Amino acid sequence: MRSDSILTNGEPAAALLSLLEKNREIIFLYFFGHYTQREIGEMYGCCQSTARYQIHRTLQLLHKEMEVLSHGESESFTL
Repeated sequence: MRSDSILTNGEPAAALLSLLEKNREIIFLYFFGHYTQREIGEMYGCCQSTARYQIHRTLQLLHKEMEVLSHGESESFTL
């Protein structure tokens, strides 16, 4: 699935757009830009383990937001 098609696909698009811009960027860099956790850490001035944590935490937030959206409610989640 291409990154531009995700942003036009209902719930995934809404869930991604509910994230803070930094979190959204990190997800796109990792999954669609194919950057490593180390490279992302360097871009944001943090270590690899922090980048890994941010990716993991953002995926958890996306999962929660998708659940909320599938039940007809909406909230904004942040780290």
